[in-house]
Amino acid sequence: MIKSPTSAPIRQRFLFSLPIITKIRRKMMNTHEYSEGDCLALDRVISRIQPTQKEGMCSDVELLINEMLNAPKSYVKLDAHDICDFFQGDGPISLLETAVDDTTSKRMVLALENIKNEIDQYNSFERLLLFFNIPQEHPLLIKELQTLTKWIESFQNTPDVLWGTAYNQEGLFRIVVMGG
Repeated sequence: MIKSPTSAPIRQRFLFSLPIITKIRRKMMNTHEYSEGDCLALDRVISRIQPTQKEGMCSDVELLINEMLNAPKSYVKLDAHDICDFFQGDGPISLLETAVDDTTSKRMVLALENIKNEIDQYNSFERLLLFFNIPQEHPLLIKELQTLTKWIESFQNTPDVLWGTAYNQEGLFRIVVMGG
């Protein structure tokens, strides 16, 4: 470890200067799965996220990230490494959560229309993370994934896509979208 002129390890001095919110984030993550460097990398990604304000939807970035990382019933699981590796760099990341009634026959179409209406620059994303949170009784269907694929292919430049899926008990078809 490199020593500073005061003989305190630089890493230790740096950690003392981290904001309190970083400690809160670490408590939300399953810290036994992640190193200190992983936590810091996730903090850097979270600091770049700009939630789109939408009435009735969650704009708490940390809550939504925590939900992705710690979903109890995931069948395509995302972890902090996935998110950090996917959003390397410095640019801003847009975030939106949208939800539609799960019993609606065109739930994917309606959710994607909500995304189009709420995120102006969605068509210019280079990277797109989608986290589906849906009732277990109504999993994603192949035709819905085909609709999603067509939507992504309609972008000016087809973005790299990362996605995960978890189950909820809410009766809602929810999508958390992060794009940058």
